[in-house]
Amino acid sequence: MQTIAEKIAKEYTVLRNETAENMINYDLASRLPCEIDSARILRAVVTLAVDEEEVEQAEKRSALRRQLALESLAREQSATQVAFMREEILRDPVNARLHWLLKNPQCEVADEATWLELVGQVSAWSDDSRWVHIARLTETFLSGLSRENRRDLLGVVRQVFSGYGRADLAAEISDDFLRDDE
Repeated sequence: MQTIAEKIAKEYTVLRNETAENMINYDLASRLPCEIDSARILRAVVTLAVDEEEVEQAEKRSALRRQLALESLAREQSATQVAFMREEILRDPVNARLHWLLKNPQCEVADEATWLELVGQVSAWSDDSRWVHIARLTETFLSGLSRENRRDLLGVVRQVFSGYGRADLAAEISDDFLRDDE
């Protein structure tokens, strides 16, 4: 009987003392009556006792495990939120603007023209848009070039913008882009 009780007790922590005791007594009751050697056992009850210090230490360990699990979950949630922001919301200016509007419903958008402009931008920034596709191809191409070639090509693009009378766009390709310290 003691072996049965010890086997079941090992499955539980000291924090689940009552549960372990109930399970042991249930298991023992299901095996009774029984005969061992020449004795017939009709009834057996086990009472478990755990030192207070042991229980306190187990509670501290359990609280620490819970705290670590919560911190890990918070880190995972934060990483997931950051990934979502990068992949979905900050993917293009329209998504960022829509997200901001959804998070700030008390903010009034100026007028119907602003909404129509936003709708137009959503269409322009969609994955099906030709210019978004070309921009992605260009980015892929540029990222495959060496730093020197990338710098040279961006310089050429800057000159093309200026040559077509768009000095404003050429100015947006700053000298920092041409240095390309990435």
